[in-house]
Amino acid sequence: MAGDRLTLTDSQSSARRESAVYAALMATASALGLAKGLVYAKVLDPTEFGYYGIQALVLQFGLYLSNWGLLNALNNHLPIAFGRGREDAGELADRSLGGLLVTSLITAAVYLAVVFTVSPGNEDVQVALALASVTTFVSTFTEFHVLMLRVQRRIVPMASMYVLRAVLAIVLGVVGGALWGYVGVICAEVAALLVVLITARRVWLPQVHVERPSRPLVLRLIRAGGPLMLGNVIVTLSVTADRIFVASALPDEFGQYAFASLVVVAWLAIVGMLDQAVAPRLLHDYGAGTRLRDVRREAIRLAVAFTALGGVGLLALLLVKGPLERGWLAEYALGLDAMPILWLGGMLMLLAFPSFILGAIRPTWLLAASAIAALVAIGGGAVLAAGDASLNDFAWLFVASRATALVTLSVALGLETRGDRVSPDVFGT
Repeated sequence: MAGDRLTLTDSQSSARRESAVYAALMATASALGLAKGLVYAKVLDPTEFGYYGIQALVLQFGLYLSNWGLLNALNNHLPIAFGRGREDAGELADRSLGGLLVTSLITAAVYLAVVFTVSPGNEDVQVALALASVTTFVSTFTEFHVLMLRVQRRIVPMASMYVLRAVLAIVLGVVGGALWGYVGVICAEVAALLVVLITARRVWLPQVHVERPSRPLVLRLIRAGGPLMLGNVIVTLSVTADRIFVASALPDEFGQYAFASLVVVAWLAIVGMLDQAVAPRLLHDYGAGTRLRDVRREAIRLAVAFTALGGVGLLALLLVKGPLERGWLAEYALGLDAMPILWLGGMLMLLAFPSFILGAIRPTWLLAASAIAALVAIGGGAVLAAGDASLNDFAWLFVASRATALVTLSVALGLETRGDRVSPDVFGT
């Protein structure tokens, strides 16, 4: 009995150490990601930073659209499959990777055909749009390998991938940006992704292979992931609608707004950290028998804790904003003025983290709630674009859309977690 207690204590201590290392690595990756944006802003002028921002904007949509919902389904249901003890989970993942290759190639070909057919008048815009297809393709496969580490609960190697990517992107981006402007920066990010992908396959996931996709499996995953993909696209639209309208209504100031949106990217990284480590663990526990209400309670507790820390960060940003506007980042004064507003919207975005539960038990609710927030963002953006709006007005629109998303998602989640709903097994028997 004493030996059992000692083994349990050792296991718990090891888990705590692993979680602490993971948190430290992800915090480092998030800080480096924000630093990367600041470095790019100094290497590039505001106009070129805007072209880089266009590529980043397309990437946010491309990560969902290019895989037709496969990654979305795997992200929610593969952890549950592991929790249920399915022995064929690895084979299912390999066949899914084959399907991912097919969908990504088809999507990239169609996207490039549209870009060169429409042919935007600004050549730099066209180049940025075309390069976004390369970034999306490589990012999609990198995210699949992140997913595999995540569902296997190997969180330290997963976090290491993000740190390695951030370091390489900064180093290569400085060189590429100095030599070739925004094109060099984008190519540097692709190179960083490729190094991370190769490292993950050879060091941490040598057992992952590309297998011929199974048509029935891929179709089941598409059916399960389609609503999730559509929901994520709508979420992305509601999160980025302000930037889209700024790009169309205030094109000369888009670089400033893209710079201000670096804080939104930082908040997305934090939400991503929770999605990648906490959400799969809670879904794994749910698949193993934990009550759904307990899963929701733990998710809310973590979201509130991280948001409270964000409030401290907001105060710090307000303190340093003035000196930065007058000094090191004087050329981005307009963007710095909008940054605290966008930070507030990011805090609201984090509070909605527990909605990942809806993706596993009732994705249609997630889709409906996200659509309402998107309508607020699009409708408000159209009104602002028709008038004489400023960057700050669009920033407050972002806050309004995030507040709407938080309220609607919280209501839907409260309704769905009143009982102990069972998640479907999309992999079949």
